[in-house]
Amino acid sequence: MPNQSPKTPSTLLTVILIIIVLIISGIGILAAILIRSNNESEDRIAEEVRLAAFPAYCTGDIGFSKGGENRKKITMADYNQIRTGMSYGQVNKILGTESSCEEGKDKSVRAYSWRNSDGSYMRVTSNNNSVINKEQSGLK
Repeated sequence: MPNQSPKTPSTLLTVILIIIVLIISGIGILAAILIRSNNESEDRIAEEVRLAAFPAYCTGDIGFSKGGENRKKITMADYNQIRTGMSYGQVNKILGTESSCEEGKDKSVRAYSWRNSDGSYMRVTSNNNSVINKEQSGLK
């Protein structure tokens, strides 16, 4: 009869500890997946909120998608009030509704234009709802 060593309590304890470690590891992995999923949901919600701050008609087309003149005549004084870092809402309070909006491929960069009946205009470029550039032509 072959010599079999009886299972010792330390061997059984080792097996139990290995099982516990595997269970805890599995719980840790599951928790990491859930946290990542939650962060992705939060990122998606934040992006939806950010995009809600912008007009939905941004088409990416060059030109004046709202077709024509702005209701308020834009002046050089208006242009001078716009500062880097301002939000779309802050700019909109000063200038009113833009004549057009162009959207970049990743949708985080947008260019808003205000056009006067005399052909003068100004354009504000934003990245993630923050003004990064402004330009004008013919404003008085």
